[in-house]
Amino acid sequence: MKKSTLSIFASLMTFGSLMAQPFIAVTAPATSSANGTSGLRAPNGTVAHTVMRGQYFVPASELSSLSATVQSFGFVLTNGVNAAANGTLTIYLQNTPATSYTNGTTWTTGGMTQVYSGTYNIPVVPTATTIDFPLSTTFTYSPGQGINVAYEYTAAVTSASAAIYTAYSGPSTQGATGASSTIAAPALGTTAFRPLFRFGAVNTVTNDIGVTFITSPQVIATRVSTTHAVMAEIRNNSNATLNNVGVGLGVTGAVTHTAALIVPSLASGASTMVTFTPYSYASTLTGVANISVSVLSDQNNANNLASISQTINCNGQASGPDVGGALFGNGIGYNTGQGILSNKMRFQAAATLTSIAVAISTPTSNLGNNMYAVVSNSVGTIIGTTGTVTIANANLTTYTSFTMAAPLALNANEDYYIGVAQPSNAVGYFPVASFTSATNQVPPQTLFSQPIAGGAPVAQNSSLGFLGIKPMFQGTCTATSVGLTEVKNNIVNLSLYPNPAKDFLTVSIANAENTSIDVINALGQVVLTVKNATETNTINTANLAKGVYFVTVSNGQQKSTQKLVIEK
Repeated sequence: MKKSTLSIFASLMTFGSLMAQPFIAVTAPATSSANGTSGLRAPNGTVAHTVMRGQYFVPASELSSLSATVQSFGFVLTNGVNAAANGTLTIYLQNTPATSYTNGTTWTTGGMTQVYSGTYNIPVVPTATTIDFPLSTTFTYSPGQGINVAYEYTAAVTSASAAIYTAYSGPSTQGATGASSTIAAPALGTTAFRPLFRFGAVNTVTNDIGVTFITSPQVIATRVSTTHAVMAEIRNNSNATLNNVGVGLGVTGAVTHTAALIVPSLASGASTMVTFTPYSYASTLTGVANISVSVLSDQNNANNLASISQTINCNGQASGPDVGGALFGNGIGYNTGQGILSNKMRFQAAATLTSIAVAISTPTSNLGNNMYAVVSNSVGTIIGTTGTVTIANANLTTYTSFTMAAPLALNANEDYYIGVAQPSNAVGYFPVASFTSATNQVPPQTLFSQPIAGGAPVAQNSSLGFLGIKPMFQGTCTATSVGLTEVKNNIVNLSLYPNPAKDFLTVSIANAENTSIDVINALGQVVLTVKNATETNTINTANLAKGVYFVTVSNGQQKSTQKLVIEK
């Protein structure tokens, strides 16, 4: 269970340095996998952490993109200290064929290579940052193996506040750590929670474009959004500038749309936001649209595609996915503190907000605690609130409706922060369920915190996920809804087999009279066409490059599109 304690002074982590070329740092695990924070598993700068030791195992699965020669080691911090703090840090690394942690709770560096020993000036920043230590001895990594990491720290200058590290708990994260204010060799205790580590090496990749994230809301209300322009971040992970970078958009399901564009030039390590041509929703539409943004095949195809599913409905809109109770175990909050958690949103049409649905996380520690929903304007001034809800069993693992004290008129195309206020409490609790997507990194500038009385919103680390918060708007969509099933049955029960495909593809069509088939690449170019299609059509795909395509079937009046993946 993710229990993330937030500070109103924490801010968004910027990851541009992770991809800076020609030097590149591989984060283990990937930043999108981070699911918490820790102030106890790396030097935090306080007097209670005068001496600390930590030893951990990093599995090979987190190091697949690491080159053989490692030149630096580092940490990802959620925030630094509030005054100068420093000491001596010594770092050890070791290749290991093991698949899990094996060193127990005995401090040992036997067989390990000391790669760094020097001063660690803990960053004096209230925001998130990264820090890397150039290795005094380069470390030769054995691809396909894991790495044992050990480090010890002895403080010289301490701070009143603690540095907090971005951390991860999951498979193969075992380790041991210990700290003391007085003992030179503190005892170690086991832990399944470790900081994110950075391994820096020379980047040898000459052609790697990645799709970092898609910014579209994953629940969209036709009451306030009848047109939509998909935006996505594209990053050049190569060691040189790349020109004429092609990017494609495909939308299937309840809505079908394709678009393509060219990024004229993208410098090494740079990223850019792209905006595709907009498309429209019928005001009566309900269903699910599948949105994919992709680039052409290159040296690293693992990051060539980002996808989200977008639930289309009448009245509710949300940044994150529309999910059920199985994922409500991940809660975030202020522990015993207080503050506001909010999602930044804007809407295409003016509308009246009547209630806010909030996903309450599963833990029973939430029971008996109070919450209320709030709406702030673009500068963080609270402009609307709901009544207070005391969390009961019926609220756990479900969306709870918080009704506005008075209906609130929102303007079109203005930023609002819509969220919940958590008052302070003697018993810590983490009430708001947060969700992450396996196929799409959470965009930055999504989750924000504020003081409980309002104030400037501060962006939080995107690893915390999407808040389960869904504003609900007044009004009805009165015409007959067109759902996903109805869209798919326009001509077509269209099926593709196999998918992914290699050398051939079978396209099966119901009601195939006067139909044609187009296979479209990620740039929107038609690469194969079949005229006068039949109910069963075999297409030779052996000459198609590996990547994402879209198969469109049309009879001149109606059409249907599905995504196709070509593997080699």
